[in-house]
Amino acid sequence: MKQYFFVKVFSLAILFLSIHSLTIFAEENTTEEIDMEKYAESMQPGWNLGNTYDAVGEDETAWGNPYVTKELIEKIAADGFKSIRIPITFDQRMESSGDYQIDQDYLERIDQTVQWALEEDLYVMINVHHD
Repeated sequence: MKQYFFVKVFSLAILFLSIHSLTIFAEENTTEEIDMEKYAESMQPGWNLGNTYDAVGEDETAWGNPYVTKELIEKIAADGFKSIRIPITFDQRMESSGDYQIDQDYLERIDQTVQWALEEDLYVMINVHHD
């Protein structure tokens, strides 16, 4: 039950950060309101980094994907993709009791991938998956 609560709280935090990011975007562009349909259109085409950070097993290659590299993210952007979906599963990457703390190396690896994507001006969608 405690683990379920943690995942729900974390999911709400991600949602809050996403809304906050949209608010900052809106504040920077105060001359117009954000049309969500146009916003979603500007994210097309999108690329899915599935089976990587949602893979359960030893590491991000457990389901057959290669390690994510800066070059991969650069190629995605160079090929014309505008957004990247990053599904993440925390279940096997956290302590099984106590504080249910998520593995710091795992979080840093995800952050590294997100930063590479932002450097390439990709929209980043975090999808809390499987939890």
